[in-house]
Amino acid sequence: MRGPVAVPQTFSPAEVDRLGELQRRIDLMALDVAEHKALKEKAGKVAEAEPADKPLALRGSLYELQCGARRKERVVIARWKVFLYLRKALGLKGLISSLSIPLSLIDDNIPKSAQVGMLSEEQSGWRSMSLVALQPAEQAEYREAA
Repeated sequence: MRGPVAVPQTFSPAEVDRLGELQRRIDLMALDVAEHKALKEKAGKVAEAEPADKPLALRGSLYELQCGARRKERVVIARWKVFLYLRKALGLKGLISSLSIPLSLIDDNIPKSAQVGMLSEEQSGWRSMSLVALQPAEQAEYREAA
């Protein structure tokens, strides 16, 4: 596998450096982010014990955490009954064309050889990006572009 290809830059060296500096700062915040997540989960457990239809406020000396009432969610519990009604209303082809079939369901139940002509695949997804420090942060003379 070849390494990255150098291309004419329309993303300036200053922008690369700024992106790298911001990534360094984000990485330094990782411990704070982990602590924030843990505290938020703990607050969520406290809120979970309260009535779902009532808001809740947790007060500190500097902040107040305000939790709203839980939102209502609808979930299909009688899939077969829903299927029968929709098949009658849309027809079998209409119903099937409206469904979203998980690729894992296809991969787990249909051999790859039989999938030909059923699926399309292309390289259209996101591109991974990694920032690599060219020198230690304390030695870098980073200046914000004016």
